[in-house]
Amino acid sequence: MMEVNQRIGEKLLGSLLELGKQKFSSNVIEKCLEHNFSDIKQAMVKEILSASSFYDFLLDQYGNYVIQKSLSVAVEP
Repeated sequence: MMEVNQRIGEKLLGSLLELGKQKFSSNVIEKCLEHNFSDIKQAMVKEILSASSFYDFLLDQYGNYVIQKSLSVAVEP
């Protein structure tokens, strides 16, 4: 199961902000953040939190949930 989540997470990288603003794909991103290997989680969190459009994503109704999930799974450096 984790291998499937890893593949999905890898495919989502690079499109997280776009997909995170849509109802169903934001749910997929949240599940990938919750149930994935730590390296994929770390890459996803980094992409989300370091985006130049982070503030707009934060204000989005679905993006906000993705950010909350990102923060809950993030590991301090």
